[in-house]
Amino acid sequence: MGLMLACALAAALLAYMAAVPATRLAIAWARRGAGLDHANERSSHTVPTPRLGGVGVAAGIAAVAPLPLLFPALGEAPGAVAVPLPWAAVFATTAAAFAVGLWDDLRSLGPLPKLAALLAVSALAPALGLAPAVLPAGLPPLVNALLAAAVVFALMNMVNFMDGINGMAGRIGQLAALGLLLAHAGHAGMGALCAVAGALCGACMAFLLFNLGDAKTFLGDCGAHAIGAMIACLLLASLMRGGQHPVPPAVYLLLVFPGLFDIGFTMLRRALRGEAVWRPHRSNLYQRHLIATGGDHARTMDWYLPFLATASLGAVALARLAEFLRTPLLLTGASLALCAAIAAAQLRGVARAEALR
Repeated sequence: MGLMLACALAAALLAYMAAVPATRLAIAWARRGAGLDHANERSSHTVPTPRLGGVGVAAGIAAVAPLPLLFPALGEAPGAVAVPLPWAAVFATTAAAFAVGLWDDLRSLGPLPKLAALLAVSALAPALGLAPAVLPAGLPPLVNALLAAAVVFALMNMVNFMDGINGMAGRIGQLAALGLLLAHAGHAGMGALCAVAGALCGACMAFLLFNLGDAKTFLGDCGAHAIGAMIACLLLASLMRGGQHPVPPAVYLLLVFPGLFDIGFTMLRRALRGEAVWRPHRSNLYQRHLIATGGDHARTMDWYLPFLATASLGAVALARLAEFLRTPLLLTGASLALCAAIAAAQLRGVARAEALR
């Protein structure tokens, strides 16, 4: 485990060192007018702010991308055999997601063209071989491919929809990546996956330097889609690890559950109220908390961060328990129970904030 963690830490530092200067350059570029986010009725900010922070995140990921492609046994003990993972699919999907988001940040794609582009990006992962059995039910390969594409599509949009206050999207990427790293560290054949997860964590930490507090830049669609695609691809790759201690998919769901619940609950609530769910709004749980607390980004992030941390650490703990408990049903039940507890806490927190408004 020591060598694997050392390689993951090195990858995180490399990504961080690449992302920081790239973010500074992106901010300077955006301030020339190409990528400024101007405030509107849905915004949580009041002054024009650069929105190309995702360029730095992409640079951090790109700095590490050649390593698993050139050294599949990265971080493994001498003589160990790496789990063959389709790294070309991981990085191609992430790059395509970044490109679509960057185009939208700079040129503003229309809703339908962007939807078509994101569906194409989602199909890229399974087309290039990243299509594990998402559900343990012996489903046909085509169904597995469709489910894999759905995972990519859902997480690209989840991170984008959650990217509404300072720190949120960066923390989602950071803690999901850290959870994946710790869940797999020490497992034979997973050194490359740990290194790539470390790189995503490092790139997100670099972005947070410029986004927390008085934000100097926003992530932009380029960064939100890239982070979501990378998380999705690493989750799918995790399901391909096999071995003696397979981890149920519900454990990986837990890693990203707070954001997925926030978006899913809000869409259902709006649909039941007869609202057009595809129209822009400010009624996600974190946005309602932000409004109820007077627009204090730091206070809302302090409220939300425990949900993200609990999900990440809970997924790590349950993934590690898979080494000792050969009962996937028990691990699935524990994951779903923790998801339910997080969801209940999110709803209670919003209700309390709105009651005290």
